[in-house]
Amino acid sequence: MTDRATMHRVPALLDALARDGHISDRQAVEAFVLARQGETELPLHIRVLAGIAAVIACACFVGFLWKLGLIDYDEPAGMLLIGPAFIVAAIVLNRIPGVSQTTVGSFLLQASLAMMATGKLLFIIGFNESFSTPWAWSLAALIVTAATYHLFPMSIDRFLSSFVVLLSVMVTTVVWGEETTLPHELLMTGFFGLQLTVGAVLLTHGRIRREHLPLGYAIAFSLCVIGLTSPAYVATYPMVVNGMLAGGLIALFAWAGGGVDILKRPPMVLASLGAVLLALISAPALMLSIGAMIIGYAKHERRLLILGALLMPAFLWTYYYDPEVSLLMKSAILTVTGGALLAGRFYMSYTGKSREA
Repeated sequence: MTDRATMHRVPALLDALARDGHISDRQAVEAFVLARQGETELPLHIRVLAGIAAVIACACFVGFLWKLGLIDYDEPAGMLLIGPAFIVAAIVLNRIPGVSQTTVGSFLLQASLAMMATGKLLFIIGFNESFSTPWAWSLAALIVTAATYHLFPMSIDRFLSSFVVLLSVMVTTVVWGEETTLPHELLMTGFFGLQLTVGAVLLTHGRIRREHLPLGYAIAFSLCVIGLTSPAYVATYPMVVNGMLAGGLIALFAWAGGGVDILKRPPMVLASLGAVLLALISAPALMLSIGAMIIGYAKHERRLLILGALLMPAFLWTYYYDPEVSLLMKSAILTVTGGALLAGRFYMSYTGKSREA
């Protein structure tokens, strides 16, 4: 774990490998790494601001088109035509050479993101108005996301589009799930397990390409939303959900530690027992929080570390104010959970593991 938490610079790492004779052509390896890395993006907080600005610009675009009479909710065919036109224009603007190198290029980059959001929104609304079924929103969002994911390389768009698809499926399952033959609680639990599996592969597998990481982040965020806002649906089958999460945590211990054999060590045995204990007495959001922080720490992903750290107090707040759980049960569960975490911390201090971390 300590080795994985050490930050390495690519040039220094390549120099060390070449000096030790592990690679013969350093320049070729460096060119390969740069080609795999792709285009350098703006810092995370700038991308968040760009996403917020794109949403505001999208609302302005839609209002302007509606005021001019170019779109009408009673005529969805117009939105089905104008939406793809905005999407094509956004892709063209984004592909202008040097679009991110100058002030004008930055403006075009932001305009392309706003136009992409507008085009997708118009297409989704038009599609839903044309096919008035509960799953029309989800299907339309899936169509535009799949069609533009590799054509429009901005990670903020990939993240938001993927999250909208997952959120629409969740809302449709909760609100209109009773229209299906299967109970919507079972559908939600299955949807939760599917996201957990796909998200684990995307965020932990070493061969996942960089452009697919926004989808992994969207799944992680969607799981957190389900854990916080829909506990009644996933808690209908608590042993299934908690079992999946506990097994996932133990698998993360082995992955972060470098192999299954590490689970035989006393600290990992205690950690695994703690995961089982959390599955027996706790809510899914708490285990999701721990899992996100483990992946974030092992892969040096601040986004996941921040997500896990924020999910922890959010879970405590929502769980404490849950009216369906008695105060006695809340106190007991929070006390046992806190005691387990403190016991782990005491063990690390007693054995000297905390100094190694």
